[in-house]
Amino acid sequence: MGISDDIILTGDLNFHLDDKFDCDARKFTETLSDRGLVQHVVGATHVRGHTLDVIITREDSSIVIGIPSIEELHLCNDKGVPSLDHFAVHCSLNVNKPPKKRESMKFRKLEEIVIDDFNTDINCSNFMPNQTATLDELVSTYDSVLSSIIEKHAPMQSKTITLRPNTEWHSSELRTAKTERRKAERKMRKTKLEVHKQLYKEQCIKTHKLLLKCKTDYYSDKILEIGCDQKKLFNLTNKLMGNTKTVVLPSRECDKDISNRFGDFFLNKIETIMRCLSSEDDSSLNRNDAFCADVRWLHTIKLAIEKITIKQLREKKTIRYDITE
Repeated sequence: MGISDDIILTGDLNFHLDDKFDCDARKFTETLSDRGLVQHVVGATHVRGHTLDVIITREDSSIVIGIPSIEELHLCNDKGVPSLDHFAVHCSLNVNKPPKKRESMKFRKLEEIVIDDFNTDINCSNFMPNQTATLDELVSTYDSVLSSIIEKHAPMQSKTITLRPNTEWHSSELRTAKTERRKAERKMRKTKLEVHKQLYKEQCIKTHKLLLKCKTDYYSDKILEIGCDQKKLFNLTNKLMGNTKTVVLPSRECDKDISNRFGDFFLNKIETIMRCLSSEDDSSLNRNDAFCADVRWLHTIKLAIEKITIKQLREKKTIRYDITE
């Protein structure tokens, strides 16, 4: 059986698997056996001494290595009161660790450009090779000359980075607290003394309270910075909830192509509305000055949209139109 055929079921049940006289637990165990499944957790996983948490696999599966271990986490709320009544269940799996997500990016070191040399190259360049050149030729020359100059002073570079979760709220104080907690944990595991266990528990409480404080302070400051901007507040809320959406644009050969397609769509829509309004019978519509003003207004909007540049469409900037007559 390959790993792809393996399954792992984990969860928290509402009956005691360690109690042989529990009818529900006995039926559950028999159901697992009838379907070729096995439950690996042995020992109390609850503060009251019962087995409630499970790790289930196929009987002939080797994905779980050894017997799962059970450990008390000592997690507490902001007041230092234990917030969990279940223990942590650890197990080793016979699977490869998924690789970290990596992404290639391109960049220019614009801050390293020597401004004097850059200005000299621009002044010495030839932007007007031919006085009779067309507008398209002039734009193409302008673009190619400036591109070559910027490539000379700040060549395009590429590198691959590892994408990591955003932890801007993480502070040096929290990093130190986590280090101390890890030291206390190693000491407790080495000596197995009750005093070291108590010290580890106290350090866990301290670190957890500091973690909550760092996150609370960070996001409170973010909300204060946003102020009354509902859009930014909505985006921050979505980010906290993990509701991140990627904008998916239609298939295209280049950005210019999709910009023109968007522009043509809205121009055609306005032209269609204008044709429909103009083709209506005067008597049926009871044409008046207000109606004529609406038609002129639509025509003005169309002219304003035609002046939008491709760059503005690509950058998705908010565009203000001057439609005053």
